[in-house]
Amino acid sequence: MSSLFQTLPRSIVEKIVYYVTDSSRQLFSGTVVDLGSRPELLIPLLWVCHGYRDIVYSQYSAEYGLHISRTGVFGEWSAWPPGLRKVVSPSLGLVSKLEIIVDLHSVLSGSALLDCVFPVAHSLTCVFTGSSEDGAMTGLFAERVRRMVPMVREINVIVPGRAGIFGGGDHFGCLVSGLGRLVRHVSFNSFASVTLSGISDLVNFDYRVKSGDISSALMVARQSARTLRSLGIGAQDADISALVDVEYPCLETLYLCLNNLQEPFLVTDFVVFPGLRRLSVCSDYPFTDDTLFRGNSATLEFLRFMPGSGICDVIRRYDVFTAASHPNLVRVKLEQLPEDVSSHFGSASAYLEFALDVAPCASVRDLGDIPPGVFTAQLFAPYSCIRVLALSTRLELLDVVAIIQMLPWLSDLYTRSVELGEL
Repeated sequence: MSSLFQTLPRSIVEKIVYYVTDSSRQLFSGTVVDLGSRPELLIPLLWVCHGYRDIVYSQYSAEYGLHISRTGVFGEWSAWPPGLRKVVSPSLGLVSKLEIIVDLHSVLSGSALLDCVFPVAHSLTCVFTGSSEDGAMTGLFAERVRRMVPMVREINVIVPGRAGIFGGGDHFGCLVSGLGRLVRHVSFNSFASVTLSGISDLVNFDYRVKSGDISSALMVARQSARTLRSLGIGAQDADISALVDVEYPCLETLYLCLNNLQEPFLVTDFVVFPGLRRLSVCSDYPFTDDTLFRGNSATLEFLRFMPGSGICDVIRRYDVFTAASHPNLVRVKLEQLPEDVSSHFGSASAYLEFALDVAPCASVRDLGDIPPGVFTAQLFAPYSCIRVLALSTRLELLDVVAIIQMLPWLSDLYTRSVELGEL
């Protein structure tokens, strides 16, 4: 048996390992068995041949999480079966993806400095939690982290919304720049803005703050314009004119949420986002022209926006959506309605007609809360291509039936019915 296994290609052995160790569907003597909790069933399989054992070790030792807090340090194997861990120990030397979840206080006070090494790890994710307003150990921490992963090819840096601020200076910027040119993904979601410098060539950049100057974040986006595939900007009282004076040739996903916007500005004769596939504008539209729609009608697949006067005027004035345009735009989602629908559209029924005319060939539509008193199933008659429809409006059962009759290709309907409750 051993010699037979040793002659099999590695790709086939990998599939066998996956099948044998997949507790979600593995059958043993006609009953479902969780091999992770029954290591005695899995251990003998490790000794079938060296190739089998190496694949088991590499597959289940690939991901490791390191938690660093004020109370101490502990690690966890996200993939290694718990039962197997009691018998055979995974190896840090096989970890290819490392995630470090670290409390900010530990970084800035210096207590997060470690000496362990993951020699073959090619992907590193640093997630920062907690808060701190003092300390200057970020550079040293970044240097020590780089030593831990000498073969790393990609670094992701995340500050989730629940984390506090890097108070008292540009600690976050120093940390990211200290990790070096290998930083490809940065996600910062906090109350106050931070200073960023020396960062470029990002693949994903998501920066959302409730206050502060975001000019350094816009500069990072510009310096990564050639490589960015996903960009998210959320801020208040922001002027993003510096963001759109360069082209983003590889950008596929764009998210904008700009509250208390300064006066919209005009960008003319310049295609900024030629390959955009997913566009979300969850605030007022920041332009007076079709900047966000220009040059990407053949690539756009998903559109999400808040139907305020700015974006609606642009869509109408520039005739953004026609029967022949946007052949790949499949999904349209409308965010919250303006408080006074009539002031923007003349009437509530005009709003509904506008909402359906946006990308008339889109087959997945979330129209939000249609104003009361204007709903009629007849409005859907010209849009028979709709396959998935979501409405927050509370409908009569007869309306639900009428919609189904009007949309022959409809497969999913999400709404609330007076008689049936939520569907």
